[in-house]
Amino acid sequence: MINFAQELGDLLLYRRPMKPLLRLILCCLVSGVLNAQQSIEAPIAVIVDNQNPITLIPSDLKVEIGHRAATVVSITPLGGVGLQYVLLNDTSGRTQWPKGTKQQAAIADELLRQVVAASSDVGSLVNFDDHAYIDVANEKDPEKLSAKLGRTGRGSTAMYDTVIKSAKWLPTQAATAGSRRVMFLLCDGEDNASQHSLDQATEALQEARIPIFIIAPSSVEGGKQGEALRRLANGSGGRVYFLPRDTRQVKFDLLKRDLAQSFLLKLTVSSSVGSELMPVTIIDASDPRISIIGPSQIAVTMRPAGTETFDSAHNYFEHGRHVGFPAFGNGTPYVLRAEFEAKAHDGTIAKGQYEDTWLSDTQWRREVMFEKSRYVRSRNGDKTYQFAEGENVGLLRFVMKIMEPIPAIDTFTESDWRIKRDMVNGVRTVRVLAGYESPEGKLDPEQARGYWFDDTGLLIKTYFAGVETQRSEFEDFAGVRIAQRVDALQDGKLAMRIRVTEVSPAGTIPAKTFEVKGHEWTRAFTAEAR
Repeated sequence: MINFAQELGDLLLYRRPMKPLLRLILCCLVSGVLNAQQSIEAPIAVIVDNQNPITLIPSDLKVEIGHRAATVVSITPLGGVGLQYVLLNDTSGRTQWPKGTKQQAAIADELLRQVVAASSDVGSLVNFDDHAYIDVANEKDPEKLSAKLGRTGRGSTAMYDTVIKSAKWLPTQAATAGSRRVMFLLCDGEDNASQHSLDQATEALQEARIPIFIIAPSSVEGGKQGEALRRLANGSGGRVYFLPRDTRQVKFDLLKRDLAQSFLLKLTVSSSVGSELMPVTIIDASDPRISIIGPSQIAVTMRPAGTETFDSAHNYFEHGRHVGFPAFGNGTPYVLRAEFEAKAHDGTIAKGQYEDTWLSDTQWRREVMFEKSRYVRSRNGDKTYQFAEGENVGLLRFVMKIMEPIPAIDTFTESDWRIKRDMVNGVRTVRVLAGYESPEGKLDPEQARGYWFDDTGLLIKTYFAGVETQRSEFEDFAGVRIAQRVDALQDGKLAMRIRVTEVSPAGTIPAKTFEVKGHEWTRAFTAEAR
């Protein structure tokens, strides 16, 4: 069991006279760089209240972004495509399901039986109350998810936090080629423990391009919980289904039909100058029976003509990792050791150790020790391990992150990152930043993450969790320039200094060195590559 502890504009509804009801839900929070022309992909669902299948072609739709026409290049049907899904199961103490959490879990059993195809769909289970737990990860057999469903309730409810964490985690998982990501949520719409809002949860789903399909009791349909669930589902391109009191013969035909009537919409937009928030509208459709729901604003970064063109965040991160971190360098096995000083719980300054042994991408071990605390991550073949003990584990995790801070490519959305020129201690750099920055240039300590690369691609500065790190005294090992000194500063004051004491070729190391018996681990809810 793994514990993982901006507001978008109001939705616009365009109504036309209807015969059989069709609703086209467009989930297209778009973030990107518009120079001359940009391609944008967005999942859409055509929700049909009759039995007739719907066929769409590009000329059926007309779209505007920022009051400029967007060209609909293609509409690709997604019906029959395999699912990569997460099932979120609310196991908090209070529930409005008539027969409690046990009834909700039985409904989840039926969803897994009726909707999921064991041959092609890959699913994960997250049970949540005021915390969330990945109890099954990346499993083809839906019965294994059913076996781990929480069936009793406890604690309060952090639904929005769980949705956000899951939306960030799912794109990091390996997927079958051509599969599509969706999320199923079984709950009653209550949230009394999240640190994030409904709008933030909706935005997280939109950024990840993940529609959410929600199952809830009919008793909340007309209240504030029902309204919140509709906003969450509609904003992501999904739908909410309110079930009657008696669910012994529940059928998911409507959900299956909605999944079958899903499409991938590809647009191109041309522009030159603009702002970060742009209005979006669906201004026409060939079928007058269609009602269209979409966000009123989308995040678009547009550059004026003549400004400097930068590479992508993806490429800055990958190049920085390759030139400055030996595990991602030229494949030379190594042992790296470092020391650091930090304040112990009794207030004294004590010394800690960091050790990284790397033979290959599938055989490595990282370990941090401080006083009586110890934290280990390792891999041997297909198995990964994590071990933690002692009261200073939080500090040790932070040291490990400082030593390899560049986020894994599978854990972020390219459009989150803004790129500009900056100077660091007289050195010309490219800054890659996500999160809030005030007009005065002050970075938000909770949201902002920044990485500064010099002209050779070396990472020389970072900012995350309110802590700045400065990397210096680079020395070559097997073609990789490794920072021998890393200073961590908080509020401009030195909080920790890490010094590399040794980097040497690895000799013969037994395979059991990379095993931590009884502590197998699934990498999840972390932006760290190792």
